[in-house]
Amino acid sequence: MLLGRLGLETARLPHADRHGLISLDRGHLTVEDGCLAFTCAGGGSTPPGRYGLPHQSVSLILLGPGSMVSHDALRLLARHGVGLAAIGEDGVRFYTALPLLPDFSSLARAQATFWADERKGRLMVARRMYALRLGEVLPTAISQCCAGSRGRG
Repeated sequence: MLLGRLGLETARLPHADRHGLISLDRGHLTVEDGCLAFTCAGGGSTPPGRYGLPHQSVSLILLGPGSMVSHDALRLLARHGVGLAAIGEDGVRFYTALPLLPDFSSLARAQATFWADERKGRLMVARRMYALRLGEVLPTAISQCCAGSRGRG
């Protein structure tokens, strides 16, 4: 679909080899000739002007107040694994962000499996969370006592 239009067939860099982030505000984030471009009106932390952005070598773009993003820009960022976060004035608020995780669901599946197993899974998770948060392991006898008294009134 539209080969060459957005540079979608070009290679992507792993996040370990990329720069951290770019902060932009009060402008328009668009795509021109397959490259990400930001036109800034000025008045914020970004000086006025037109900027070509190295989207393949950035992990996250922080987009501040007064900014707009085109659909093509979102598609290009998603294709190259670049996160986009909406932030408040001077980065004080953090409104949205896309996860920068690989595309697999093993963590969600494991969580659902532990939740569904009332007898063993939930108790194991509770004991591990207790140990992580409080720095001590909950004795097995206490955890079995508490689990057994759940149904008593």
